Amino acid sequence: MLGLAFSPSGRYLAAAHAGGVLVLDLELDRLEEIAAAPRRAADFHVCAAGRLLVRSEANGTPGYALWDLPDAVTPTPGHRTDAELRRWVAVMCGSVGRRAANGSVSTARRAGPPRGLGGGSAPAPGFTWLSGGAAVAETRPGRLVRHDTAEPDETWSAEVPAGAFDVEASAEAQDPLRAGGPGAAVAVASRQGRAPLAVLDAVTGRPLTEVPGGQAPVWCPRGGGLLVVPEAGPAPARLYLYTLGEPPAAAEPVSRFVRGRVGRPGWSPDGRLLAAGTQGEVLLWRMPEFTLTRPRLRMPTGAFATRVAWSPDGTRLAATPQAEGGSIVVWDTGDWRIRREFGAPGGVGWAPALAWSPDGALLAAPGPGLSTSVVQIWDVAEAAVVLVLEPPEPADGVWSVRWSPDGRRIAITYRGGGTLLWPLSEPGAPAGPLPLPGPRLAELGSAAAQAEAAAPLSALVALHSLVGPPTGAGEGRPAELLWGSRAAQELAALGWRAEARAALAAVTATRLPPDARCAAPPGVPGQVLRAALERGLGGSAQGVPERAPGTGVLAAALERTRAELLPALRLLGPDAVARDPGLADRVARALGAPRRDRDGRRPVPWLRRPAAAPGDDVTGPTAAGAPSDLVRHGPPDRMLPSHLALPAAIRATLQEQGALLYRTRGAAAPQAAGDAVLVLDTGPAAHGDVGTCLRVCAHRLAQALAEAGRAVELLQLNGLDRPVPLTGTAGLRRLWAPAPPAPPDPERAARHAARALRRLGAGAGAPPRPVLLTHPHQRRLPLPGLLTIRVHYSGAPTASGERDTWTLAPDPAPERLGAVIDAVLAEL
Repeated sequence: MLGLAFSPSGRYLAAAHAGGVLVLDLELDRLEEIAAAPRRAADFHVCAAGRLLVRSEANGTPGYALWDLPDAVTPTPGHRTDAELRRWVAVMCGSVGRRAANGSVSTARRAGPPRGLGGGSAPAPGFTWLSGGAAVAETRPGRLVRHDTAEPDETWSAEVPAGAFDVEASAEAQDPLRAGGPGAAVAVASRQGRAPLAVLDAVTGRPLTEVPGGQAPVWCPRGGGLLVVPEAGPAPARLYLYTLGEPPAAAEPVSRFVRGRVGRPGWSPDGRLLAAGTQGEVLLWRMPEFTLTRPRLRMPTGAFATRVAWSPDGTRLAATPQAEGGSIVVWDTGDWRIRREFGAPGGVGWAPALAWSPDGALLAAPGPGLSTSVVQIWDVAEAAVVLVLEPPEPADGVWSVRWSPDGRRIAITYRGGGTLLWPLSEPGAPAGPLPLPGPRLAELGSAAAQAEAAAPLSALVALHSLVGPPTGAGEGRPAELLWGSRAAQELAALGWRAEARAALAAVTATRLPPDARCAAPPGVPGQVLRAALERGLGGSAQGVPERAPGTGVLAAALERTRAELLPALRLLGPDAVARDPGLADRVARALGAPRRDRDGRRPVPWLRRPAAAPGDDVTGPTAAGAPSDLVRHGPPDRMLPSHLALPAAIRATLQEQGALLYRTRGAAAPQAAGDAVLVLDTGPAAHGDVGTCLRVCAHRLAQALAEAGRAVELLQLNGLDRPVPLTGTAGLRRLWAPAPPAPPDPERAARHAARALRRLGAGAGAPPRPVLLTHPHQRRLPLPGLLTIRVHYSGAPTASGERDTWTLAPDPAPERLGAVIDAVLAEL
């Protein structure tokens, strides 16, 4: 036997031997045997998540195989995203010489002088942080006040006659993106639950509901109005789970009995577990089922576990005993083993006075003694005190300790009354000036992420200085040679205002060689990226900033942007690109700009295979019954537009039957014979990639009609404005002007379109026709001769049986897009 290892839950045993790995249950019955070739103990390892790595051999070649044990735990997407976001922020900040303020190294190593916030006459005043640095505090007995950015000015006040010993903000109230939504609430508990638990609106202070309960309410970190609170009384033995909803409203609770009594509960950051202390141990419940689960976490001294706190990433759980009852205990939640024991925490057991720093590096708790007024801040990894916070004037015992979301302040309230806000900082090297103001740098990084550019801030700063007019020193402008280049001059000549230059620099960065370190985590909104980066840039100095890319690399990026994207940039304008930095690249590809290779390089034109010149014959058998200039086989660009526009399944069947026809000579797009009115859907259901594709179709139709000397007018499906002519660049730009989405009004739009069609048809020539551009679920317009282009949603293809209707994917292949445009023009 080479090695033994238990799975995370302890229910399975992996035993490595020379012939492989046996997986056994607790009865030592064999469940499975994994074929492997370990030779020594180091060839076999089980991680805390329950994944087994073992040496193996295939055809005599050694390697390693990764297996999941039956109870392996996969990190939740939220945890992965949080870790990736912190990594991205650290890399971006490091490129401009900053240590990220919210990185793995904590910022709380020094404290400035505290500032009082009130509550001098309220015993054990409640306090909680909200999003954006706002706070809710009890300033006198029974009076709650909200202060924005923790300033003395009040946003609202509310009366809670029984007092506010515990104040807890919901997850929505602490989330900048949801702070104004219906779930943003504050739970207010009285001493030992002498009055019902009050739930207030975090935005207005208006009472929402009341429910039975005692002290220590805790909201689910995932939101949704889930609230756990112990029962009322000095020794509660039940926990209540309320599903209050959004906005919170009265509801019947689910209760769970705890033998003896229960301490302050705490949710895990992912909302899947609830922890609460009792005599000698900490219990865990699986949520939202509210079922007791294993293991039971034993307190080393057998003391009552008064309060618990999960680290922000959920990898550790801390608990404290009653004053003079032992040390702070920290468990690793991967294997539930004790990782650290330190200190002798004091204070009142029920007090909300155990708080992790937002980066998870530090833990704040009261110092020794029941009546201590000192708060100690511990470095958990080192098990050492790094900061002691003692009020400048005598105070009667610590009540609550609350760390601000940005990690830069700690709020401490005292049993004798009063609230102090302590500013925190890191004693590292003084931070030198940034190449641009922090908010502008954060805007640059967020815009680059939205444009899918993987570039460090140092490179973005260099591009930012090159795509606008010179502004003097301070922007680190590269060589004047670059500024004098044709590409830089033409991009600067766009004349975009300073607010849009960040997006222009981000677009240009898509033409730099990608730096994998700087790829932003997928699925994170731009506002979150920007806020995280701005916080990170507030850190201390860290080494030497990275050098910007060389002059040759920057010159190549500028030239490629000029050649490939400048027409789209001129067309879209600053507002549309600032709103969606990735739009320029998508529009340029759809309108025919060369597509980038995967490595970011543009194909070299003179290395392409020679193709037949336009009009040259393409050999192939003549189709029976078809004109002599059509054949059965040929390149995709010679396929008849009517065949290329067919659904893919039908086209594949015809190709197998040899029934597809190709031109033997290159042909230009069909010339439109009549005028047209384009009815474009800009409603909420036609935004994003669908809306971009619809605008591309409208743009190409309008451009072809204008080149053929035909009149074309644009009308939005919401019917709010009358049709406008699309002539020249200024007219086409109307297609791309950003506007708030308005719901469609088909009847009104049809009336406007009918009047425009009558006006255009007053002269001689073919009658004009309407063209509707929308999504698959919008009904047709009651207009004669209507042509329709529908763009389906990503991953949800649809087929339409309507007459004169074509359906496209939101990111169609150029050939398919061109075929649909040609087919519509042929009908006109």
